[in-house]
Amino acid sequence: MKLWAHSAAALPLAAGLWWAGMTPGAVAAAAGASVLVDLDHLPDYVYWRRGWGGVADFFRSNHQRRTSVIFILLHSWELLGLALAGCWLAGAPAWGWGLCLGWAYHLLWDQLSNGVPGAFYFLAYRARRGFVRSRLFSSG
Repeated sequence: MKLWAHSAAALPLAAGLWWAGMTPGAVAAAAGASVLVDLDHLPDYVYWRRGWGGVADFFRSNHQRRTSVIFILLHSWELLGLALAGCWLAGAPAWGWGLCLGWAYHLLWDQLSNGVPGAFYFLAYRARRGFVRSRLFSSG
């Protein structure tokens, strides 16, 4: 999904959580996290570009899928699982659970809409292929 799509998708998430009675902080955390997870594309872009080429180049390069490496660490079901376990073990406040909920919401939307292999949103899958774009989308 693109930035505008994640931003639009955050609205029904926020409304649903508000309707379900979550605290304002948890609602804001979930809505914000559901969009801001994509900040993990920045290191990939800077690594590939060998520096910062500007906001327009960043968005254009990502939309054209030009980056040769794809680390996107926050786009990982494993790390989300660790965060959820941490919330549970630490007795996280509502906003902490909201962050995890927004993160999961983002990953689910990406998983359903980006047309990538089913395992793509697992860090181990990308790591086994060296985080190299050309290896992530081939059957080999």
